[in-house]
Amino acid sequence: MSSDEPIQTNAADEAQIALGVRGQREERKEQAARWRVQLSTEAGRRFVWDEIFAAGYLFAHIESDEIQKLGVRNRMLKFWGLSQEHVDLFLQMQNEAMKRESARRRTRRSERTIATREGDHAP
Repeated sequence: MSSDEPIQTNAADEAQIALGVRGQREERKEQAARWRVQLSTEAGRRFVWDEIFAAGYLFAHIESDEIQKLGVRNRMLKFWGLSQEHVDLFLQMQNEAMKRESARRRTRRSERTIATREGDHAP
């Protein structure tokens, strides 16, 4: 969480430096805990994968002149890294996403096969 108030006002004051470091460490622990909570349920993992990572162009091909999309992807890389700090949950999320994609592909293949058998040829 960001604030307009600086963590320290005197870079030479060792007490302020220590206070700033402790504050940053605490914020980092809280952030990690929030990610663990989000990744601890199937719905939460699916939300992160489909709504954050996929919507953030992590899995898309981006042309070099699509600067805005590249900027969004760069922001998503931080979230990708945060999710990978919870290796067990990250791998579970990745496996679930791969299973969903496999099921989608099987469904599309079977739909094409049925259409071909019935004589419906797609243009």
